[in-house]
Amino acid sequence: MKQRRKTMRVLFVSPLPPPAGGIATWTSIISKYGLGDGFGYRIVNSGLLPSQTINSCQKVTFLQLLRNVRILALQIGEHVCFRPHIVHVCTGVSSMGIIRDFFCLLIAHVFFSKGIVHFHRNLPDACNGNIEKMMVTVVTLITHQQIVLNALSSRYLSAAVRGANPVVLPNFIDAEMVGTGSHHKKEDGSRIKGIYCGHLLPQKGVMDIVSVAPEFPEIDFTLAGLMGEELQKLIHKKPGNVIILPNQNRSDLLALYSQYDFLLFLSHSEGFPYAVLEAMAAGLPIVGTRVGAVPEMVDEGLGGKLCEPGNLDSIKQAIRSIVKSSDRFAMGKHNRLKVMQQYTYDVIRLELLGIYEHLKRKTDYD
Repeated sequence: MKQRRKTMRVLFVSPLPPPAGGIATWTSIISKYGLGDGFGYRIVNSGLLPSQTINSCQKVTFLQLLRNVRILALQIGEHVCFRPHIVHVCTGVSSMGIIRDFFCLLIAHVFFSKGIVHFHRNLPDACNGNIEKMMVTVVTLITHQQIVLNALSSRYLSAAVRGANPVVLPNFIDAEMVGTGSHHKKEDGSRIKGIYCGHLLPQKGVMDIVSVAPEFPEIDFTLAGLMGEELQKLIHKKPGNVIILPNQNRSDLLALYSQYDFLLFLSHSEGFPYAVLEAMAAGLPIVGTRVGAVPEMVDEGLGGKLCEPGNLDSIKQAIRSIVKSSDRFAMGKHNRLKVMQQYTYDVIRLELLGIYEHLKRKTDYD
């Protein structure tokens, strides 16, 4: 008689859109495709309140506290009804969020579930405050496995917390997006167009783009995304070759890539940016800063050019290299192929399931 394979049950405590964001994108792909045969899953949505936009004040409000209590209550309900073997908590390492995520992992421990904390930020940058640094240490100590986005975070956590065993797991992309809006060779004489997609905030390097734009009158620079109040006050004297497309949602942004020649991503801090991943999938070369996983994603000279965050001379040099290069089309093809081979959900899912299997290898479950 053929023995039925037992099902491993995984509970995700992770945000879903809206609002859109890196972790929410990650969770929505999990929700769309599932984990595969032999795995059951449910999701407790730990996303922000609708009123918490990029302009929201960081003060703790009663509604935020109530929202977090509800998340914990929903998790307890899933432990009673679903009885997960593994609880996978995705955290953005905000001061309030990481405290709530600690309680989520503590609940998992109380119900004898294996706890995984998935840090969706670059840890050296995330741990610049005492609360964040302390809570990252605490949640690491009470979990069975830590997942990080890049090699920098892995080295940081291994050095900061004795006994930490982080696994680097890149973000993934829906394979259906690879090649969407495929990039074409540019006609001679037409203007070169660069684009930044994402939140329009100073820490994303948007003001660096505005600062260097006058040096490149032959290039149109487009800034597309949700604009924060801080930038609205700073950008009123933008150069004529800087175009702003504010209040663009994610689907609008993805459709824009086919109209441009390269992505300009000058963020000062990143984990594993979806903007770079999606632009690579669309076949764009990248001008990016050496932050987070960007140097792991963009092969220097093959898929784009890298520069130092906030260093205008380095940024200008990287842009000139892309503009003068006759290999932009080849760079785009290289990026698209790399995404297909290394960063699609089907590829990364196998790594994720391997983590789950390792945790449950010596455990019987029904």
